[in-house]
Amino acid sequence: MSAPEACVWLRELACRSGAGRQLLQGLSLSLWPGQVYLLYGANGAGKSSLLKLLAGLLEGQAGLRMQGEGEVLGLPLWGRRAAQRAQLGYMPQQGGLYEELSVAENLHFRAEVLDLPATSALQQAQAHGLQSVWGQRVGQLSGGWRQRVAFAASLLATPRLLLLDEPTAGVDLEAKAQIWARVQALRAAGVCVLVSSHDSEDALQCQQLLALAQGRLCFQGPVQALVAEYGSLGTGLRALLRAGVQAP
Repeated sequence: MSAPEACVWLRELACRSGAGRQLLQGLSLSLWPGQVYLLYGANGAGKSSLLKLLAGLLEGQAGLRMQGEGEVLGLPLWGRRAAQRAQLGYMPQQGGLYEELSVAENLHFRAEVLDLPATSALQQAQAHGLQSVWGQRVGQLSGGWRQRVAFAASLLATPRLLLLDEPTAGVDLEAKAQIWARVQALRAAGVCVLVSSHDSEDALQCQQLLALAQGRLCFQGPVQALVAEYGSLGTGLRALLRAGVQAP
């Protein structure tokens, strides 16, 4: 039986690629509505793998093996249909956009896949200040603008669960502030947000911290608990990275 009202719960979850690489191991966690979680860890710790798993994007990979159990928005991890996965928003690390298409075409295509009204694409563009690049090909945009477009795309379906992989990488201070203002508004509306980031400024925007090392959770708790233990957030995050390097 799932934890009551949890947006995500995992119990002793392990995941191994077809090539034999251990992606995740022994994960047990619950994610709750109205919380912003920081997903932290060194490169290769399993952050992107966890986000893809929750988004339903690891399913179908040849030879992938999974143990344990879990649910996302009340549905099993495995076997979710596209229409069911539309209840969550996912922004991959590389944006997940088609570079040969314009901003407008990318957002309209995503809206069509999610069976949303055509007007939803323009509404998100206006909400994120994308009018000036609306007709430009994504491949012609700077990295910061691509991130803004990808963030807008992740919100097209008004998700209950939002998964963001390095959403502020490469964006300027103004765009970063806009992204976090929107995230905090979503949190206030009861959305559960899981954010992967190496930026300590991003960490300050989060209430809860999940730290991964070699696919395992090495810390789970309030961000302020880490501050209390180490004296500052930066010191605590660096300590977690060192612990991750030394993890068995």
